[in-house]
Amino acid sequence: MEKLGYLLGAILVLVIFSIFMAFPIMWLWNYALVPAVDGVNSINVFQALCLMFLSSILFKTRINNNKNG
Repeated sequence: MEKLGYLLGAILVLVIFSIFMAFPIMWLWNYALVPAVDGVNSINVFQALCLMFLSSILFKTRINNNKNG
């Protein structure tokens, strides 16, 4: 039962951290991009979270720490 508490706590911390990391993307989009470009709409936190996830997939860098090659 104690492991379930740790798991639920870890999931809660991950969700809170993800939403916290999405706020800068939302602020940059809403306050920098929307006034500069016509036809661009404001986004909410969950759309910013999805945008952050998509950009992490598209612009992922691969670091190879292999000592043999």
